[in-house]
Amino acid sequence: MAEELVTAEQPQPERNERFRWYILHAYSGFERKVRESIESRVQAFGLKDKVGRVMIPTEPVTEIINGKKRTVERVLSAGLCAGRDGSR
Repeated sequence: MAEELVTAEQPQPERNERFRWYILHAYSGFERKVRESIESRVQAFGLKDKVGRVMIPTEPVTEIINGKKRTVERVLSAGLCAGRDGSR
């Protein structure tokens, strides 16, 4: 009996050469709040074609707490977010 592995592909954002990356400074620990705020404003003001992806650079880290292993996302650079602007 052969089993098929089905992988869910991540939808790739539309490639637009006009977009340029920008680094946003935020208070350490508030990176996710800043990202959510930017994304909600982009949606509210209809700027989807002007602002691309907003991301926080993270890496998976395995921790052992009380003898249990778990993987969490750690922010690589505290206080930084990256965003793409397509206004040019």
